[in-house]
Amino acid sequence: MVPRKMLVDSFTYEEFKGKGRDHNPQYADSVTIEMARIDRQKTYGENNQEAAIRSNATIYTFAPLTTPFLDFKEQSRVQFDGRKYVIVEVRKLKHWYMDEVMAYELDVM
Repeated sequence: MVPRKMLVDSFTYEEFKGKGRDHNPQYADSVTIEMARIDRQKTYGENNQEAAIRSNATIYTFAPLTTPFLDFKEQSRVQFDGRKYVIVEVRKLKHWYMDEVMAYELDVM
């Protein structure tokens, strides 16, 4: 289990609900997520031509410490440090013998 003292960050989360009639993204009301970890470091990926930024930060959430512990979705918005980001990748980490999600890693751009 992750030590509680490492979960010093919070952020707001707006779940992506789809596109509206005007083809603009629609989001749910924002929810404040407490006791998370945000690594504010860019990650890079490579293609044949060049290295490209893959994410601007990675957010870690852990059950049962992070509140609320939600089922995070790609294309949703998060806000921290006064800036808005979009979730570009969600990785679910499941318990090794139970079919329960124990953590999420969220790459944001």
